Amino acid sequence: MPPWELVVDLLLQLVLPAAVASCIVLVLVARFCSPRWWDLGVAAAAFAGLTAGNWQTVPLPYLPLWNDTGWPWLLPLAIALLASSGLTSALAWPRPASIGICTLAGAAVSACFLVPGELRAVPWWMLGFGSLAFVNVAMLERMAQRFPGPLTPLVWAVTLFGGAAGVLLYSHSARLSNGATLFASALLGMAAVTYFKPLPLRAVGLAVGAFLPGLMISGYSDTFSEVPWQSFALAAAAPLSLGLLLLPAVHRLANWQQVAAAFLLPLIPNAIAVALAIAAEGWELGY
Repeated sequence: MPPWELVVDLLLQLVLPAAVASCIVLVLVARFCSPRWWDLGVAAAAFAGLTAGNWQTVPLPYLPLWNDTGWPWLLPLAIALLASSGLTSALAWPRPASIGICTLAGAAVSACFLVPGELRAVPWWMLGFGSLAFVNVAMLERMAQRFPGPLTPLVWAVTLFGGAAGVLLYSHSARLSNGATLFASALLGMAAVTYFKPLPLRAVGLAVGAFLPGLMISGYSDTFSEVPWQSFALAAAAPLSLGLLLLPAVHRLANWQQVAAAFLLPLIPNAIAVALAIAAEGWELGY
């Protein structure tokens, strides 16, 4: 475990501000906005959570240098993807076309900015990252449509906090681990609201789907540890496990069984990723 003082500071300065801010904004959206504006409101709630949680601790910069690549672009790119996804829905563009165009463009832009410089020399890194981000987003948006209640943000938060943050902690990167905790905290605040008022969170799926592999590729490239590449890959690709929900056999299950499957499936790659990191680094955490 990290020192108790650090845990308390993280709760007070990052987790609570992010969760409370996203919760307050989403309450206002649920109370005053018509369904047409829900996606834009959900994106605004996520933006409020990210901004509030990042205000004091600043694990991620708001304005990176233009020639930077990798993790410095995580926060501004997440905000841009939230805005584009929310506005796309609010402007009432044809939904299937808008999802495909927005997802493809988001994945391509993410690959351009989030793949660290030293890996960009190998073309398949860019192609692989963009493809993973695209499929991640597709799985997350599908889940958001299928489960409009608190399950969706809760699963996404557990994926970021339990998988990505855990692997990054054992990679000795407090900054990147706090970045994962930041987005997870905003999602937890949204989960509290959707428990009482189910809202579709598909507008957040685009940002989460690119943010997660962006964290892990920077962790793989920019940290120094014995954590194997498989840990980073499993954590980055955890949303792909949600594809099993599309199987006809799963559709025939009872509703509670589908909910249980949606919650448990991403935990499997995340648990393996953290276990591999612990096996490589030992139980003692380091920064």
